[in-house]
Amino acid sequence: MRHDGWLPVIATGVAGGLGSALGLVAASLAARESPVAPLNASAHWLLGEGAAQAPGPAWPETAAGLATHFGATTFWAAVLFGAARLTRATRPAARWTAAGAVTLGAGVVDYGILPRSLSPGWHLVLPPAGVAAGFLGMGLGLGLGLAACRGRAAS
Repeated sequence: MRHDGWLPVIATGVAGGLGSALGLVAASLAARESPVAPLNASAHWLLGEGAAQAPGPAWPETAAGLATHFGATTFWAAVLFGAARLTRATRPAARWTAAGAVTLGAGVVDYGILPRSLSPGWHLVLPPAGVAAGFLGMGLGLGLGLAACRGRAAS
């Protein structure tokens, strides 16, 4: 596998962040919450649990939440690229398996190992199914980002 610097990792992190955001927005609307509430809640580590109570786009909650969200998904994209390299995941099924495994690992770390004060904070505004929707979207975004970057690198 070829590595073209950090640009593919960042692009994959953005794709994972967008996928996760779409899952969170859908879950928020289904729960009759503000569509930006989970992203605002992601700022709770910095601004306290009150960040989750921001009714819509708000400074500094939304800015800090978005920075946290996309920073975290870019971190997990870096983990994904490392896992794909270590396992020599060159086939699409292996790449998607790696994306699923990293996303599952992210969920375990974020909601099973880290203290709640360092979690994504989505649980402050969404039921467990909504939190799962955020991770599912992240996994799909990471998988698509990895596939696009690896497909480009192969050509």
